[in-house]
Amino acid sequence: MSARPFVLTDLILSYFAHFEGHQECGITSSDLYTPPQLTDSSRPKHSLFCHDRPHLLEAMSSGGRHGFDAPYVPLSCHYRWYTTPEVCMILERFDAVVFIGDDMLKAIYSVFNMLLRENLAMGGLKQWEMSEREREGCRCDNQIVKPDCASHTITDSEEVWEGDEGSGHRSPYHCDRTPILTGILAPG
Repeated sequence: MSARPFVLTDLILSYFAHFEGHQECGITSSDLYTPPQLTDSSRPKHSLFCHDRPHLLEAMSSGGRHGFDAPYVPLSCHYRWYTTPEVCMILERFDAVVFIGDDMLKAIYSVFNMLLRENLAMGGLKQWEMSEREREGCRCDNQIVKPDCASHTITDSEEVWEGDEGSGHRSPYHCDRTPILTGILAPG
């Protein structure tokens, strides 16, 4: 009896299984990403993905959510889901990555830190500077949506590297060399 072949959907469904807080936070990768479905068996799998940057940007800007709590779906072609090591490999090509924007971008930057630190519970926060009560109140979604947690949001990757290692409340980046990641909140 042969084992069922591995498919992209298997990777997506189990992606967060090793992340800190994956059960507690109730976030599954299928909440964020739906892999493209091959409906025409004569079409090669790779053709489901956008073949260049202009097509990707057009698909991303024209897509949307189709239903309450549905994942974002691009229009016409699909983007690829990258694992943390793959994201690290891409980031290692740069000396710095700067995020410039408003409060929405601040949330995106927090989630980016959560993914790079593989910590859904508190990966967007400087938990080493927080009291136990603050850590409990700022877990999972609260780290992004609760105003009391905003003062502990990571705004620069150097804060993670310089965090108090002796506190026991730290999760490092999972990259060997992460470029400087800086989030700048534009006035407005």
